[in-house]
Amino acid sequence: MRYLMFLLALFVSAARAEDAKPFDPSDYPPGVQKALRFANDECTGQDGGEVTFAPDTVRRIDLTGDGGDDCIVDVSETKCGDRETTYCGPDRV
Repeated sequence: MRYLMFLLALFVSAARAEDAKPFDPSDYPPGVQKALRFANDECTGQDGGEVTFAPDTVRRIDLTGDGGDDCIVDVSETKCGDRETTYCGPDRV
């Protein structure tokens, strides 16, 4: 039974990954877009090539308790061309 539950969970996770839409900076508020542009500018300034953001680069969560979403921009998984070490950690926007 446990094996069947594990397979079901694995299947659901794979289905969600296939349904995930590509990362689109325009889906986020202006402050987040500014942070993402900065990441792009950093890559361009280092002749790194195209920036590739991870699907979970931006996370929405209510950090202040005001009932509205705040955004955490985590560029640690962002790639600058072939490089994976151009960026370090998260920023709160």
